[in-house]
Amino acid sequence: MRVLSLLLILLVSPVFNDTIENITKLTYENDVYIAYENGTPVFYVNETKKFKVHPVYVYATGDLAEMVKKLGFRLSERFDLIVTYGDVDTDKMAVIFPNGSEGYNTTITWIKDPLCLKRSEVFAVKKLPEKGEIVARYEDGSVAAVKVGNKIYAGFKPNKEVLANLIYIHIVREEIPPIVYATVATASAATAGYAVYNLLKKFYKDALLAIHSAVIGILGYLNLFDKDEVLENDLRREIYNYILDNPGVHLREIQREFEVSLSTVTWHLRILEKAGLIRSSKVRNRLVYYPTGFRLDDVIMMLTLKNEVAERIVNYLARVGKSHLRKIANDLEISVETVRYNLRKLERAGIVLSEEEGNRIVYRLNPSALFVVKK
Repeated sequence: MRVLSLLLILLVSPVFNDTIENITKLTYENDVYIAYENGTPVFYVNETKKFKVHPVYVYATGDLAEMVKKLGFRLSERFDLIVTYGDVDTDKMAVIFPNGSEGYNTTITWIKDPLCLKRSEVFAVKKLPEKGEIVARYEDGSVAAVKVGNKIYAGFKPNKEVLANLIYIHIVREEIPPIVYATVATASAATAGYAVYNLLKKFYKDALLAIHSAVIGILGYLNLFDKDEVLENDLRREIYNYILDNPGVHLREIQREFEVSLSTVTWHLRILEKAGLIRSSKVRNRLVYYPTGFRLDDVIMMLTLKNEVAERIVNYLARVGKSHLRKIANDLEISVETVRYNLRKLERAGIVLSEEEGNRIVYRLNPSALFVVKK
């Protein structure tokens, strides 16, 4: 039964802004879906459509924080999306606006446009990457917003409705049924299981996840869960965000951080991994966890740099360019053997390169690893 149908109009008005805020707040408490009728978005509560508006926790800087809050999004230190004026080095979703005040008033036309704004008045400054998926253009046809990987760079200062649109670009996604069984042998069980799932999911989500985890083991299928539903559990979402912030963390580190039992942490990690949100790999005889999308090589780099001596060597090479073993040891006042040991680790991790220069070996940073060590 349709509980709510909110029609977004194209022109900016109090009704339009209220609609954005109402829809945003509803996503945290209800299943909110979106359909398009004659090119205009219509939102539905608890009635499945092709696209779903997923809840998002936001970290925003400066006056952007107030704007995000007014739009109904939840601000949190454990966030899924960053909204900021300056570029950020992150693997999370991000909406980035340029620094600086020079520019001019103009109009943008949206290309990727979940709220069907079509045109919006903005203060343009035009500082954008050269390549990426074009999200919006200025009235004169030049590029106004570009999506590069997980980031959207907007070449204008935002107002309320354009900020909403940029956030919704990240969070409106095509809905995928939460359970898919691929064999005829399991068809009847799938039908019964899905009926029970729909009947109970509102009240027993964690219990159902436990059942689903067992089903994965029996049938051998991965990605059984709806990822956003997996993260509705508060502790599980906190653990996931902690892994996003600390790729390569191991079980006991997570257990110490959240002060819960190892069995509880193990259970949540298993669900996150089965849902395809994280991965685990054995590094130096220890099982470590990192976000899906991270390369294991990059995780190994980060773990290597947790060592204080290794970090000092990297910072030293970043400053001097290249140097040989004994000079590094003398300048850092560290024993030659300790420096040699850490240089070997850094070289195996791909952070440092070695080459012959005259009658000795010199070391320098691997340029392709600088994005990891530049902090």
